[in-house]
Amino acid sequence: MNLKKSLMGAVAGLALVGSVAAPIASAQPAEDNTGNNTTTAYVEVYSTGVFDVFFTGGIDLGDANFNASSSSQTLNGSLALGYTDTKVQRPSFDVTVQATDFYNLSNFYITPIPASGFTITKTYNVAQQQWGANPDIGDIGAFQNEDYVAQNSGPWPWTSDNQLNTARRVNFGYAGIGTISSQGNFDVSLVVPNTTQAGAYQSTLTLTVIAGSQP
Repeated sequence: MNLKKSLMGAVAGLALVGSVAAPIASAQPAEDNTGNNTTTAYVEVYSTGVFDVFFTGGIDLGDANFNASSSSQTLNGSLALGYTDTKVQRPSFDVTVQATDFYNLSNFYITPIPASGFTITKTYNVAQQQWGANPDIGDIGAFQNEDYVAQNSGPWPWTSDNQLNTARRVNFGYAGIGTISSQGNFDVSLVVPNTTQAGAYQSTLTLTVIAGSQP
């Protein structure tokens, strides 16, 4: 019974408020709707930044020394790719590397050291200045035997599809925000035939960035 009285009292109170408020509301001036009720706000957004891939240096494979009883020798070294990767959004990509034969710098007509014996032996995790999925960073990874491999579990030895007389895919990038700065390393070896004439030999390596095909 007391609960019922409480509810009735609340209803009566609301009715009283309504009766007092009604004259005040009716005294408000009417809106003529003759002015401009909308306007615009304007902003321009620019996408800047750079995407560039480059060799961070050359490679000196050392010396091969032969005598009459020597067999072919294998020389080892490392190369590195640098990335300036500051775009707010970029597409996926693959990076390939290819080498020419090693030509004698004194006499072009001397039989060169063939690039078929110049091979990738190992690739490593790519070091990135920023990474992750929030925001969606376009992480950069490495290939193994020209196959995509999982991130952060290298290094990966190469046992096939590794001869640099053909363009070989060594790094890839997912689409997304740039990593700011990154570096990808890979090891190489060169077989020098025991019939190679004495002298200094040099190969030219070329990297190419192509549209990516990540799974």
